[in-house]
Amino acid sequence: MKNEISRMFACALLLLSSAGFAQSKWKPEIQGGCNFISSGVLFGNWGNGWDAGAGVSYQLKPSLQIAANTSYHYFPYKGGHVFYAVPRVLGINSSVEGEKSYAYEASFSARLNTAKSKYSPFVSFRSGLYYLNIGQINVKIWLGETPLDGDIYPYAGTGKAVLKGFGSVGLGFNIPIASRWAIRLESGYTSTFDGSQQLFPVLSTIQFNL
Repeated sequence: MKNEISRMFACALLLLSSAGFAQSKWKPEIQGGCNFISSGVLFGNWGNGWDAGAGVSYQLKPSLQIAANTSYHYFPYKGGHVFYAVPRVLGINSSVEGEKSYAYEASFSARLNTAKSKYSPFVSFRSGLYYLNIGQINVKIWLGETPLDGDIYPYAGTGKAVLKGFGSVGLGFNIPIASRWAIRLESGYTSTFDGSQQLFPVLSTIQFNL
């Protein structure tokens, strides 16, 4: 699955190259930010995370920029939505432990800008693939005071990896900071196509004009 995402990003670069090389129109990008979990069943036991990535954009028209991006998303284990039954027997104890979750993203995006101000707002549309690695959650049950001899039960729906298509819409604006450098701030709404997970990313991106 990771190889599929790598191939997708390579294809994105080829498509951007086919738009015709013009040095002033190419913009390498480095981005980072936060991912706020809105709802969904995949990451219900994980908290808000962070992401970091890189990509390249191409100014296809004055009002249209297209881009390809790949990034890594991290989500710490939080718990709170693990439901299991324990026999009502005196001396039986239980505990829950979970691992981090993470995701790899490969995506295409289009950014539409109609304003003439150098601090131009834009609307973005992004779509691509998530390789989601859902951390393992283990429920341990034991009899007595110490858990050394307890039994461990993997929690259903965890400890697996899935490939999901997603779509995103966002709003943002550009802030020029030098003749060739700019910062782009952006936020929006992201959902997998099957509705199994929704996120609110808040991103900041540094762009460099070649």
